[in-house]
Amino acid sequence: MASDGAKLALYRLIKRGYRVAAFIHDEVIIELPVNCNHREEAKKISEIMISSMNIVCPDVRVKTEYALMRRWIKGAKAVYDKDGNLVPYDSRSEERRVGKEC
Repeated sequence: MASDGAKLALYRLIKRGYRVAAFIHDEVIIELPVNCNHREEAKKISEIMISSMNIVCPDVRVKTEYALMRRWIKGAKAVYDKDGNLVPYDSRSEERRVGKEC
């Protein structure tokens, strides 16, 4: 059923004009314009994903996580600037931050 929900979500994303670049296991990679409101687009994408899964699995609680990145990075997290804008995740920054905590 999860596969059916994922395929429905991919179909609905494409029909809404999103450029789906890849689907890897449970991750959807979508290309967005550089100059859009990435946080709002991420919310719209998340709503499409959740509503699609709810059609197939109505009794299962579904949630999504998103991150903005310039290239796909496993384990990327959402990063926001001081104004609350979604900004690209930078693995080098994460590595430096983690290194300082050790």
